[in-house]
Amino acid sequence: MPIIYFLLFFILWIILDRFIHRKFNLERRWSREPVNKLHKYVQIIFFVVFILLIWIYPGSFIQDYLYLYTLGAVAVILFFRTIMEWLFERESKQYITSFMYSIMITLLTIMSIFFLLPKDIHIVHTGYMYSENGEISEPVDVKVYGKMEPNLILGHLFVGKLEIDESTFWVSTARKTQLEVSGKQRSFYLSEKEGSSNGEIWTTRNFGSLAGKASAINLTQHGRSSITFAFPAETKLEAEQLFNEFAEE
Repeated sequence: MPIIYFLLFFILWIILDRFIHRKFNLERRWSREPVNKLHKYVQIIFFVVFILLIWIYPGSFIQDYLYLYTLGAVAVILFFRTIMEWLFERESKQYITSFMYSIMITLLTIMSIFFLLPKDIHIVHTGYMYSENGEISEPVDVKVYGKMEPNLILGHLFVGKLEIDESTFWVSTARKTQLEVSGKQRSFYLSEKEGSSNGEIWTTRNFGSLAGKASAINLTQHGRSSITFAFPAETKLEAEQLFNEFAEE
């Protein structure tokens, strides 16, 4: 879960901050004034540009991911403060803490990009589907597309669709099962886009393999028999083995 990594990061930050203040015998300043007029005016200009970019580019990456934009801006301000303190107030040694803060904010920005940015998912695999009554047993293309949305507690939540044969299903995170089982498996509910049928699928973390069951009118042309499908699989035997592997986990 990403929240664990962020908690560990902030704990490390606190420890490092205390160590540096003790090591260099630094005064802890809760309020940091600009070093000089140049520093003050540059900060004002930077803040105005920061606000203008948000206003000028509505609906852009900046507004969609304002927290990343803000973190990056804070890192730049702290790095500029580091330079100004080193040039004009070197004897205070406050540039050491400013530099440390700029590095930590930069690392936090990188972590946020890695853990919190949604990822586009668009996968097409050749799979195999078969029915319980034996009337359907054939290869089929399985398409999965949507976004893997970040979630600090659960890891990631997939929002998207699954297409198999002529049926399209909305995919939503299962409530009765864990999102991740031992960090390897995800479980989702299926609800037919144009119908009342449903099902459930299990996938590996990156949708490298998938298995599930569903009931849909388009799939079950000979009745309401449940359809089992899996990918990658070229035969019914391979599909059954993959489905059983997920079921055992």
